[in-house]
Amino acid sequence: MLITMENTPTWVFVVFFVTLYYCFKARHRRDVDIHSFILLPCIFLSLSLWSIWHHPLPLTMSVYWLSSFIISALIIFKFTQKAAVSLGTKVNTINIPGTISVLIVFLLYFAVRYYLGYSEAMANPHSLSLMQLTILAIASGLSVGFYSGRALGFYMKYLRLAAQMLRG
Repeated sequence: MLITMENTPTWVFVVFFVTLYYCFKARHRRDVDIHSFILLPCIFLSLSLWSIWHHPLPLTMSVYWLSSFIISALIIFKFTQKAAVSLGTKVNTINIPGTISVLIVFLLYFAVRYYLGYSEAMANPHSLSLMQLTILAIASGLSVGFYSGRALGFYMKYLRLAAQMLRG
């Protein structure tokens, strides 16, 4: 395990700890800029699709990715519709409840991605088995679907709250 950690590039640790910081911040109720909240899942989505298309069997992986993305996005979208949110104190912000699920999804995805990425780096590039590629596609689809569905759900709630404020 120590050899694995020693062979890990520094940028992986930097990205991990910065993301971990934001996941811990997500545990508490806070105001979030709605445009930034939408932008992050778009970045995750593009990186995830880029990753899928640069592995062998991109069409097969895309089917698994899309299926898990839709399932995850629909489930979390349903939960966000029940969340108690309000307009934030600043313009274009929304006050969202804290949740531990952001941290849990990130840690699960990071563990899977780190293990498979390390396995691939230690062997030949694109040497993952079909089962490993399937796990990678499903894990990626689930996590991106989670963040996308959450952002979309809160964005729609923001639009409803903003429309109510303008009317009333």
